[in-house]
Formats: sequence, structure tokens, C-alpha cells
Amino acid sequence: ACLFEPGAGACCEDAQDCNDANVCTQDACHPSLNVCENVASAACDGCDSPLVALAEVGAMDSWPTGDGDTPNAEGMTITGDLIVVAAGTHGLLVGSLADAAAPQLLGQTTGAGLFEAAGAMNAADVAVVGQHAYVSGSATGLWTIDISTPAMPTPVGYLPVDGESTQEITRVNNRLWLGVAFDKFWVLDVTSPSAPVKTTEVSLSGNEAPYGVSADGDRLAAATGESFRLFDVSEPDSPSALGSLTGQPWVDVVLTGDQALATSWSGPITLIDVSDPTTPVITGTIETSAGSLHRQGDWLFAARAGSGLAVIDLAADPPAVVQTLAIDGNVRQVRTHGTHAYITAGPAGVKSFALELSCDQ
Repeated sequence: ACLFEPGAGACCEDAQDCNDANVCTQDACHPSLNVCENVASAACDGCDSPLVALAEVGAMDSWPTGDGDTPNAEGMTITGDLIVVAAGTHGLLVGSLADAAAPQLLGQTTGAGLFEAAGAMNAADVAVVGQHAYVSGSATGLWTIDISTPAMPTPVGYLPVDGESTQEITRVNNRLWLGVAFDKFWVLDVTSPSAPVKTTEVSLSGNEAPYGVSADGDRLAAATGESFRLFDVSEPDSPSALGSLTGQPWVDVVLTGDQALATSWSGPITLIDVSDPTTPVITGTIETSAGSLHRQGDWLFAARAGSGLAVIDLAADPPAVVQTLAIDGNVRQVRTHGTHAYITAGPAGVKSFALELSCDQ
């Protein structure tokens, strides 16, 4: 059985299980041994602390365009050499990262007519487990798409949510956390991909909403628009509440070890010490706003909606923004893969950036 524990030699199903948060390694899951391989990048030879800069190098090839026919690139995930993109009413798009600078569109599925009772898909976010993508955003439920043949992503399952909208979806070890309506998370068991099972519900209160989620080991952090909350997920179907904070409209979070970073659309990004998970403590702020965060080692990538992308050096004292890029389109999410970063930018599609590494020597 796969342990879903990142790190060299750990058991894995795909490259996501092997992410060691190190900008200087290429992470992969051996296709036959199902063992993680974290190989040093030649770009980092001789570097104890590489500097990172971004340079736009391309965009997804064959991105559909046209008045009234342009898909919105919303949520995305990267698995192996595939990039999987939630594209609004255009459903799910699957692309290849074989040419890292110019992702190639391989296949697409739309929601119209897929399941008579389900209605059309309006894809807003996606999580991948093994050979299946789980797509949220529809007003009626969650879709399961088989991506084992990337050129023909095929719907194989559907989970209704009783007329409530589905929000962000995040893989948490061997479960999925799905935001439902504006007041709860569902925890899903996807052992049977065509028939996901809701195992429990985490209710929110007041003006809280199910925004960003990030897990590290047995702990999970959630940004709820009104608070920052920590949970113990060692029993995946019985998560228990730990500590929390209020005071900022946090909408996304990254949890790594004893540090969490939470962001709001209006800023700032908040640094939080979670060494005692029952009593999280704010230790500082970074004066920039972001709607979505992604961490790779000591570097934080912040998608800033209408104002582009920011790169933050977390090793600096205090952490500081070292680069900003103005980007056409409304930047939704940012993810890194090897020596490249990718953003979803609404109608502007998927853009790629080279991570230019140089030695801090």
C-alpha cells in the first residue's frame, strides 16, 4: 500500500507524492517500482542557496480563443509531465510538459451531455489521484475524469451535492477535501474513483467559507475567509480541530513543517508559527497581496489576481519580495515543476516561466 509520504525512497503513485519542496531537485515517481526519485538539478551545481528569477517563455499551445468561446483557465495541478487545467464551461484540459517552455494541449472534455442528470460542467478547480482527475466548480456536484489516455479525458463518475455549488478541491494524503457551498468541507474517499464517498463533513461558522487548504503530514491548515484553522488529520475520516486565528480575510494557505503562510486578496501575507498547533502565533507579514500561493523550498510564488506574480525569498530576514511580474490576464494560480513555473490566467490561458537559477555565492 502506498504511504503517500514525500521524500527519497518513499512509496508513491505519481510525482505529486514525491515533491520534496526543493527547487534544486527534479521529482519523479518510478513508473514500475512506485518509488520516489529526487534527482539533483544540474542548474544548482555548487549552490547552497540558489537565487531564483522568473522569465516568461511561452504559453500552452493551441489554447482555444474566440468571442464567447474562450475557456477560463482556473485551477490546475501538475502530475508527472502532465498539466491538468480546470477551464470553466470548456471542462477539463490536459496538456503535456514534455517541452517545459511550451505546454502542448493534448485533450479536452466538456460537460455538456456527459451525464443526463448532472448537467453541464463548469470546471473551477482540479485535484489528481493516480490516473483520475476530480473536478469541482459545478453547481450540482463533483466529476471524476479518467486521464490515463491524456488525449481523451473521459468522465467515469459523478458525486452529487444536492444542488449546492462545489468550490476548491485539494488532495490531502489519500483523501480529498472539497469545499461545498459556502459553509463546509467534505472529506472524500476516492478508493473507487468512479464512486467517490463522502466520509465526513467539516462545518464552518459565521462568515467562514471553504477556501484554501494545505496539508503536511498529519496536520492541515485551512483559510476560511475569516480565520486560519488547523486540524489533526491523522485519522483522515475524523479530522479534529486544533488551534485557530482570526483577524484577516485569509483565502489561501501553505503549510510546511512548523510554518504556515496565509494570504488575502488585499494583503498582507501572514507568517504563522504552528510549532504548537493548538496555539498558532503570527510572527510577521510580507507586504504584498495574493489570492493563491505556492511554495518551493525557500521560495514563495504569489499569484496576485489582476496585478501579476510575485516571488518572495523566505530565507531572507525578514522575508522579502525579490521580483514582481505584470501579467496579462487575471492570474488565478501558480505551480512549479522542475525548472519552470506555470500560471493560469483566465481567458489568457496557461503561461510558462523559466526559473532562472543562479548561485548565491
